Amino acid sequence: MRDDFKALMMAMPSQAVIESSSQNCNPVAVFAAREGIRQKLAQQTKSLILSALTSAEEKWAGNASARHLRNAMLNWGTSIQDETAIDLAQQQARHENMSLSQGALSALNRLALPARDEAMQAFHDKWHNDSLVMEKWFALQASSPKMGTIAHLETLMAHPVFDPNNPNKFRSVLGVFAAMNPTQFHAEDGSGYDFMAKQLIALD
Repeated sequence: MRDDFKALMMAMPSQAVIESSSQNCNPVAVFAAREGIRQKLAQQTKSLILSALTSAEEKWAGNASARHLRNAMLNWGTSIQDETAIDLAQQQARHENMSLSQGALSALNRLALPARDEAMQAFHDKWHNDSLVMEKWFALQASSPKMGTIAHLETLMAHPVFDPNNPNKFRSVLGVFAAMNPTQFHAEDGSGYDFMAKQLIALD
């Protein structure tokens, strides 16, 4: 079986797909349910995932479908905060291949751990002079369920690379926040909605 098909079979139904097929659903509850299922599956397959992740790196670096599968397994491994998976994700985040690097950052992005912050900072320090790559960094920061708070978004929008007049930069923070960070955007106190409304009024 091809690695990319294996990775596809590991993928959870997306937040958007579940919401679109439901009526009056709670986005935060959907997010929590998806994460809970992912963690249960990861716990049951932990030994298989770790065995595959610790195989020779060369296998993953030279093949797109293999990279897709590795990123999927890292996603599961870090979801249960397995130390080996987290260490491997930290190492992979520094990889020269962008799909491997970004896949590792995505796997770490749901965690409120120093490993996540260190990997994000290393990626920033490496690519801060590349405006297009920094859009990926902005998007990851804005989508983090733990770290993508309103206060952090304000920090991102004050970053020297952020340009509020550039649609791609604007989308990489505010667009991603609204579409991919349900826990913060749909916060019970309404702070996510208030923040987005203020930004849209200012833009207008």
